[in-house]
Amino acid sequence: DLFLELNNGRILTLYDIGRTALSVKCGLMSTLKKKRWGLVVAGSSVRYRKRIHMFDKITMKTQCVATDDKWFYLEQSM
Repeated sequence: DLFLELNNGRILTLYDIGRTALSVKCGLMSTLKKKRWGLVVAGSSVRYRKRIHMFDKITMKTQCVATDDKWFYLEQSM
């Protein structure tokens, strides 16, 4: 963006990639394909605590914190 920072659109795209990678690692992606389901976000809460500037190294973490009969609840951070 104009301020050479990671903007919210790109941050959310990186979080999408993190969720997809987690679903592949835990075997969920094959089940999604078999049942023709999608991996969608039903709701989210985002807090921007620190600016990420161009070329900053970041680590993204994605973990499943809970499930119920309908949803997986994930926590992601950078």
